[in-house]
Amino acid sequence: MFAGTEEVPAGGLIPRHKHLGQDEILLVQTGSAHVWLGTQERDIHAGAIVFIPSNTWISVKNTGNETINLAFVFSDPGFDEFMRCTSVPAGESSSTRVTHDEFKDCQHKGHVVYEGSDPAISH
Repeated sequence: MFAGTEEVPAGGLIPRHKHLGQDEILLVQTGSAHVWLGTQERDIHAGAIVFIPSNTWISVKNTGNETINLAFVFSDPGFDEFMRCTSVPAGESSSTRVTHDEFKDCQHKGHVVYEGSDPAISH
């Protein structure tokens, strides 16, 4: 298993992606959002739990005025490799971006696929 937390600012988006070989659970602690999960869409709010089966497209948009705080749990390790690969070491500028080729490599390492072009990820 792998678990962590994430903050999504008001108006922020978790880009459309899917995890290969790992189920995921999102536990929404604060805020409200619109979720696209496979072919379904739902509005959710604090207290919601979203189960994301492996290989299912997911995207989350913060539709509220406050930051969403959420916890996530993966059924198997893997995505942690993507997070390590795209992260910036402590003390370095958070505006550093990975190159297109580095991002593709990070996706492979982390068992994740992002739809379309690279999301605007700045770490």
